[in-house]
Amino acid sequence: MMKKYELTNDTVLLGNHILYRIRALIDIDNRVKKGELGGYIESESNLSHNGKCWIDGNAFVYENALIKDNCQVYDFAEIYGNALLENDVRIYEFAEIRDDVKIHNNVSIGGNVKLSGKVEIYDNARIDENVIIHGKDIVINNHCQISGNVEVYDYVCIGGWCEISGNIRLLDYCIINGNIKLCGNETICGNEWRC
Repeated sequence: MMKKYELTNDTVLLGNHILYRIRALIDIDNRVKKGELGGYIESESNLSHNGKCWIDGNAFVYENALIKDNCQVYDFAEIYGNALLENDVRIYEFAEIRDDVKIHNNVSIGGNVKLSGKVEIYDNARIDENVIIHGKDIVINNHCQISGNVEVYDYVCIGGWCEISGNIRLLDYCIINGNIKLCGNETICGNEWRC
């Protein structure tokens, strides 16, 4: 396997973790050229040498987190825990992703989004601004757009071209599916379905 990047001596200390700035050893795509510096990783197990995946700016990826395929992590994003990003994913600005979050298939996440727990996000979902998603068995997919101050906790499924914004709280066994727009101030919880 040909390596596409190397670890440099430029390091940062995050708690007990030493992270190393990366440098491209080859042209990775039209954006990243040989010799360019990228973001920071704890070890080569955080960023695949295959595909066009890249970590840029002051982004941090560490612990057991893995970035692969054509995923891009940049700005001040932080990915750690057992998080997995694969296929075409963009994580940017101040997004923080940790624990057992799995993101794949053309997803874009930015702003001050915080993702943690056991969460899966895929198939053209877009999440930004101040969204917090935390808890067990949360699934978000199929062209969903979530923004504003939305909070999602525990056993929630969101799919099917939904648009959710404002001060919405979704928690405890609710399903939001279909061409639905939720905005304003609302809490949806306890075995509630919106289809």
